Amino acid sequence: MQIVWYGNKAAIDAVDRAGSEVFAQFVDLDGTPGYYSYIITHKDSGITSIDQVLKNGKDYSFGIGDPSSTSGTLVPTYYVFTQNNADPKTLFKVVRSSNHEGNLLAVLNKQVDVTTCNSEITDKMKEKAPEKLAQIRILWTSPLIPRNPLVWRKDLPADLKKKIQDFVTGYGKNEREKETLKNMSAADKKVKLAEIDAKLGALSKLIK
Repeated sequence: MQIVWYGNKAAIDAVDRAGSEVFAQFVDLDGTPGYYSYIITHKDSGITSIDQVLKNGKDYSFGIGDPSSTSGTLVPTYYVFTQNNADPKTLFKVVRSSNHEGNLLAVLNKQVDVTTCNSEITDKMKEKAPEKLAQIRILWTSPLIPRNPLVWRKDLPADLKKKIQDFVTGYGKNEREKETLKNMSAADKKVKLAEIDAKLGALSKLIK
């Protein structure tokens, strides 16, 4: 394969180990290049801060994302737990793994006390079921996470790279193309593709 749309972790692995470069990513039409990881709870849980979670972990059940999920596992694990010398596996009385939708529903249904989630999923719920989102309390918000990038082989000819770059970053001018891009966004947002640097910067340090 010459071009792949990767998750952040897979993209970093491809750059580090497989002679690849990141050349584009999705951004909102306002230029926002990313999204946020959250740790959330139900407003009825009695939990009001992340410090409360860290101090009383054995009282709570915790939902975490897939092991390779940037916002569901890697980012919150680094910033919330590793930085506080804590391991979710031993901190909580129960840890269960699911995708973002499953973890959000688990909190809404009071099946877990605390879970990871991200702003793309909460934005989608805000549009479709705001009354449910109103039941959620956000305990922690991450730094901005870059959206999943497009990666190409570093050894592609320069003229071919230019043609690909022009097509990708120019896509989305008519309504059909705009709708296609919207359907590719996890948050159903209006997005565009933009040129970015060949490295994912600080994110690579915490994912490794």
